[in-house]
Order: sequence, then C-alpha cells, then structure tokens
Amino acid sequence: MPYEKEASNSLEFYNKFLSNVGEKKTLQQLVESIIKRKGKAVVLDIGCGDAGALAELKKIYGDKIEVRGIDSEDLDADKKIKVDVFVKGDFLDKELPQKNDLVFSFRTLHESGDTEKIIDKIGKSLAPLGKAVLLIRIRDENGALEGNMQEEDEEFIVKSAKKGKLGKSSVKIVAAFDEKREFITGVVLKLERHA
Repeated sequence: MPYEKEASNSLEFYNKFLSNVGEKKTLQQLVESIIKRKGKAVVLDIGCGDAGALAELKKIYGDKIEVRGIDSEDLDADKKIKVDVFVKGDFLDKELPQKNDLVFSFRTLHESGDTEKIIDKIGKSLAPLGKAVLLIRIRDENGALEGNMQEEDEEFIVKSAKKGKLGKSSVKIVAAFDEKREFITGVVLKLERHA
C-alpha cells in the first residue's frame, strides 16, 4: 500500500494494513480481546496523524477504552477529535505513555531510524501481556533505505527475529521482500510482553 501523507488514519485504513501483512484480527478484535480479559483497554497509536482510528475506537467502546496518541503535529482543532492522552513531538525524544495494552504504528517508525531504541521504548511501555503491532518500512523498491533507516537498524531487526526475545517481550517478525527477494522492504514486528 503506498504511503500517502494526507491519508486519513481510519480504522478501515489501519485494518487494511493489518490484513495486507497477514494479521487475521482487526484492531477492533484486538481491543475486544483486551476488554474481555481486563474490562478496559489502553491503546497507543504512534504516529496517530489525525487520530481518526483512535476517535473511531473511542466512539465504539466509550469508557471501556482509553485512547492515546503521539504525533509530531498537533491534532486539527477544527475536527474536534478527542483522545484521552495526546503527546506532541518526536516519539524518540518524548516519554511514551506507560502501561499500554496495545500499541500500533503503521506509517512512521522508519522516519526516526534508531530502531533498537524505538523498540526498547515501546516494549517498556507495554502493560503485562500487552501487545505491539508495528509496521516498519526498511527499503524502497529500488533497495534504498527508507526515511532515516540505517543498515544497523536492519541488522537489529534480523537479530531480534532470530532471538525471538527482546527484554521482557517475545518478538515475532514477518518480513516483506522485493520481487526478486534480494532485500527486505519492510517488516511487521509484533511484541508481546510477558506477565
């Protein structure tokens, strides 16, 4: 799916990302499983953009969900989208909200580079049994590194996949390759924090 800066971050759009990378559950199904287990879900969208998906989740689940977002730009005041917690700024420099049951990011992590620091911060922000679903673009169709990605970031991702563990979390990675299978174009990195 091509990146469109102006695209709305809707549940439909995010669920297409999940489906395209082989995830069988929608965001709603992931949230519902947390609510069933805990009574309330705390979710964080890193690179939430217009916070459309968060607003939709809040509308569906009301008091049974706390929606949190972080983005480098302010939310559009005219849209009157409300999130429970919003952090403006570069997520590498800002403190992430803690004890998240679900963290997702689909279109932004490649922009910062320093993947090891990012994944460590996200892993530490998870509540016990919390999950993260992160889409990270690594190389474009010509093999050039995306955004601020470096070869060290790619190496870290490959090592993490082989180890299957990062801190207090298990790691699963699904890689996408170019048509000739010469290089990794992106990964879906899933973290699950142990109890």
